[in-house]
Amino acid sequence: MDAFIGLFSGLVIGALIAYIFYTQKKKTSRITMDSKTLMNNIEKVFKVALAEGTYSDIFDYKSERSRFFNLFKTKQKALLISEARVLVGYDFAKVRFAVDEPNLRVNIIEFPSPEVLAIDPEYKFYDADSGIFNRLDKEDYSAMVNDAKSRIGQKALESELPKFAANQMKSLLTNIDDNTRWRLYYQPEHSEPLLVEDAELPYRTAIFEDKETEEN
Repeated sequence: MDAFIGLFSGLVIGALIAYIFYTQKKKTSRITMDSKTLMNNIEKVFKVALAEGTYSDIFDYKSERSRFFNLFKTKQKALLISEARVLVGYDFAKVRFAVDEPNLRVNIIEFPSPEVLAIDPEYKFYDADSGIFNRLDKEDYSAMVNDAKSRIGQKALESELPKFAANQMKSLLTNIDDNTRWRLYYQPEHSEPLLVEDAELPYRTAIFEDKETEEN
């Protein structure tokens, strides 16, 4: 009888432990998903995109780090392939002009160079080391992505996109001039005024200016 009672007690206790483990496992494996999207602020902008280009960038990342008081070194590597759509245009907040209302005339005194307004990238990582000591962390990936985005933006400014955007803007302003009573003139400081249709809007970015300075 004592053996039967002991066996029965063991089964009850085992069943109780299994039940508690099962219920606790269900509790810990319960998934709750909550998503919140917040808008931080709204700003008024007047930016016009007039040229679009698609660019690819291949970046072979390699680095070497010392570990454990320089006792040994680890190497990290990854291949990042980026493809991005780039929009180039003008920020009209940077335009300076004077209005001659009696003569229905607008003198554009300063017109900015085109700039990159948006970069819509897609990134793919290949051959990334995933060992214990040579694993890339979030900061490494973030730095690679930021570098790729910066290179793509620079390539866009070094291409024909800024000049194409300037020609598009000239056509847009000329169309306004032709279809309204107002006359649009481009008159940079210390220069003679020219009708927009006869003027050349600036398209050389700081990159071009720096290169010309180095060549001279």
